[in-house]
Amino acid sequence: MGQASLVPSAYKFIRWFSTEGIGVQGLSLPGWRKADQSKVVDTFIAGTEKQFLTNN
Repeated sequence: MGQASLVPSAYKFIRWFSTEGIGVQGLSLPGWRKADQSKVVDTFIAGTEKQFLTNN
């Protein structure tokens, strides 16, 4: 597998990560227009609750 064949895969990953991937992580809120903000907020809160409960 040469570098040229990795470029489309890398581009797809970076594109996904910079749009949908931000919300999936639950670490921050995306500015992407098409993001499902309620789902992202639920994921964000769930991660915060989980982190809080394991630290106390």
